[in-house]
Amino acid sequence: MTDRQSSPNMGLLQKKYEADAGRLARFATARFYRALSAMLAQAPARTVFDAGCGEGHILREFLDERYDSVYGADLDTARLDYARQQQTNAPVFCGDLHHIPLPDDAVDLVLCLEVLEHVGQPEIALRELHRVTRRYAILSVPNEPFWRMGNMARGAYLRDWGNTPEHINHWSYWGFKRFVGQHFRVIASATPVTWTFVLAEK
Repeated sequence: MTDRQSSPNMGLLQKKYEADAGRLARFATARFYRALSAMLAQAPARTVFDAGCGEGHILREFLDERYDSVYGADLDTARLDYARQQQTNAPVFCGDLHHIPLPDDAVDLVLCLEVLEHVGQPEIALRELHRVTRRYAILSVPNEPFWRMGNMARGAYLRDWGNTPEHINHWSYWGFKRFVGQHFRVIASATPVTWTFVLAEK
């Protein structure tokens, strides 16, 4: 497993989480949070794993006080260090979604938010997420082509037709549901602004 530092394209703390984020970013993030909260409410759990936890924002704001046992993993060592500084309860460790260092059926719920679009072999990652959860998974990715349209509307990545450089996998709403349905039963979905959310059951 190789440690990965934050890329030049992505700061240590994602801009949308910062207090001075613009109006559009705040609007989109509020819808993202609403979709996540609604799906958490539909997935009763005691143990939760945040796969690709990054800087720990979701751990801290949505999971830490809600569940009996919460932990996360990420490949980005700089972000994990930031998460450890900000987060006192949930342990985080360096981990690869292709080989999640957890036993089978380790948790009641696994989250994988804004991660699969970055993963080299998403099919393997999905199988691993299926393996480590006992019951539920909440997954989100950019909703193509609306994600690219949103980027271009704000003047970002115009040479790449709005594609964020680190995004190597691309799904439409229906395409992502089909992808997840290879290993899970999709029980709810949502499209907050430029994302696709799926709540799935093992």
